[in-house]
Amino acid sequence: MVVLKFLARALLVLFFASTLYGADKTLTIKKVNVRQKGENSVEAKEKALFKASRLSFAKILKDHFGLDKKVADSMTSQQISECISGYSVQHEKQSDSYYIAELSYKFDRESIENLLTTQGLLQRSSDVSKGGKNGKKSNDIVLLLSLNDFMGNIHQLKHTKYKVHKFSNAVVELSMGILYLNDIKTLGITYVVI
Repeated sequence: MVVLKFLARALLVLFFASTLYGADKTLTIKKVNVRQKGENSVEAKEKALFKASRLSFAKILKDHFGLDKKVADSMTSQQISECISGYSVQHEKQSDSYYIAELSYKFDRESIENLLTTQGLLQRSSDVSKGGKNGKKSNDIVLLLSLNDFMGNIHQLKHTKYKVHKFSNAVVELSMGILYLNDIKTLGITYVVI
């Protein structure tokens, strides 16, 4: 029986870890539609590409990191462009002063995570376990939860002052004070300590 529990827990860890850490290094946003006017067609296209990159970046932050549009708006064009690994044009129309297009953007996940970390908006699990400057361990614990459990109990978890480190379409990696672990158990949330 002990062996079965161990195997079940190991499989759960492998599933959560593969879902979270096996995520693509490239994040793609498709069907970004823009319509922009300019003094001429070149200016209109430049403005449209600028607008589309910001829209795509905001969508990536919302969908993959749970951050709102204000965060994307606070980033410089240079910061956003350093995260873009490419874009493609599906459809476009140009006139003397208009540019209309449907675009797709690809972003480098690691570049975004680095940017968010330097801005203090994302904390990596390796940073949590290091604690302060002297290298002491903190009293935080890092957990993997299913996205459904997390979203279904998000209001009940607010008092734990959790910090989300990684977010995928199936799993959330977060940290919180170890004293709050009983609250997770009380809510009946399935979790894995990493």
